[in-house]
Amino acid sequence: MNIIPFGGDVERMSSYDFLQVINAFRHDEGLNKVRNDKFVARCLDECPWIKDGKLFHPLQTTGGKQVADAYMLSRDDMLLIGMRESKLIRRRVLQWINEHSTSNILQKELQALAIEIRVSEAKGSIHGKGLNARKQEKQELAEKEVHLLEKYQLRLSV
Repeated sequence: MNIIPFGGDVERMSSYDFLQVINAFRHDEGLNKVRNDKFVARCLDECPWIKDGKLFHPLQTTGGKQVADAYMLSRDDMLLIGMRESKLIRRRVLQWINEHSTSNILQKELQALAIEIRVSEAKGSIHGKGLNARKQEKQELAEKEVHLLEKYQLRLSV
């Protein structure tokens, strides 16, 4: 599955990959899978503007036969299309999209960095590291935080 963050809380994903997510949820609930051709038709019905994007074929062709068509979907497109599912599937789709949003990923990375900083500070005081060594380690962690924020800022500005 290929999730492509391109700014803010928005991701892009192929309709084929998004169908795999939906079909996994449908399978968990004992529902039949949706065929790709039916799903693409649903995508075009719900979000006709995606036709302006490039139609592509994410699967290999065998014997000269086209296996699957797909369009790129934004987060909003995925929300609209996912809302056509049953109540249980809609809830799971919404939860999945929110869990995979760029801001949620950034928040998790910043939380991990904050834990790393606290652990580093605790180790420094326990092991009696010198003042210069602690300053150096703090500087490295601060640079890591700046790098992380710059990485996501670049995604926001694209």
